[in-house]
Amino acid sequence: IPKEQKEHNMKFQIHRMSLYILLSLSYAICLFFRSCPSMVADKMAIDYGVDKSDIGIFTSIYFYTYAIIQPFVGLFVDVAEPGYIIGISLIIGSVGNFVCGAGKSMLIGCIARAFVGIGCGPVYVSVNRCLVNWFEVHSYAFVLGVVHAIGSLGYLVAQGPLASMANHFGWRKSFYSVGGVGVLIGILVLVFVRGNPVVYKYKPVNKALDKNAPDTPFKEKLHILILNIKTVIISFPLWLCILYSIFTNGPFYVINGMWGTQYLIDVLGYSDQKAGNSM
Repeated sequence: IPKEQKEHNMKFQIHRMSLYILLSLSYAICLFFRSCPSMVADKMAIDYGVDKSDIGIFTSIYFYTYAIIQPFVGLFVDVAEPGYIIGISLIIGSVGNFVCGAGKSMLIGCIARAFVGIGCGPVYVSVNRCLVNWFEVHSYAFVLGVVHAIGSLGYLVAQGPLASMANHFGWRKSFYSVGGVGVLIGILVLVFVRGNPVVYKYKPVNKALDKNAPDTPFKEKLHILILNIKTVIISFPLWLCILYSIFTNGPFYVINGMWGTQYLIDVLGYSDQKAGNSM
């Protein structure tokens, strides 16, 4: 192999792994935002001047806005630059989390929480779009599995470590800190992440995906969107997955994102730290 080609291949591998790390961290930040209220519900309720049970409303706002934006993201990410979508979305979500920490009332907190859901909503689908373009199709399941594993660090940090941070620095400063990290990652994604390697003059990893979606003419984009909608609507196996998700995700996220931790604290008498570590 010529030296020039070796250097080109090495450059591509380094670029791909750097991009992969940023995508994984983007997903981890979103999972942190999703779960963080569970560990600081008591403190938030006191500062917002409401009952702890009302914090469940605050938590649920995330899922409503997250869900509403999903159909649009699924269509839009096929015809726009995923890197821009992820970067801008992370900044929106992170600023929303920052405002959650700065808010003095439940109303402000809920509005900010809605923006957290809007910001996190597009990230996962856009990350998948990037992975399909940057990695071989046959390794996609493995690559996505590793992203999930790294992303789960966001869940972990939102439990025991967040409880420790909140006890030492207060929940507001903890939210500020993670919000700042989210903004930083969002900026790095905007600068360094693009959804297709052909943008950087690399050869396409998968021949069927050698065309960069944002470069597609508008009429062709519209045609692709219509075909995608038809494909989704008439897919019976997909509707089975949708029904499954409707009836299982709700209970899981309610317990994981809010009430599981509170059950351990209020009913079983766990400390904040022990409850977070257990979850």
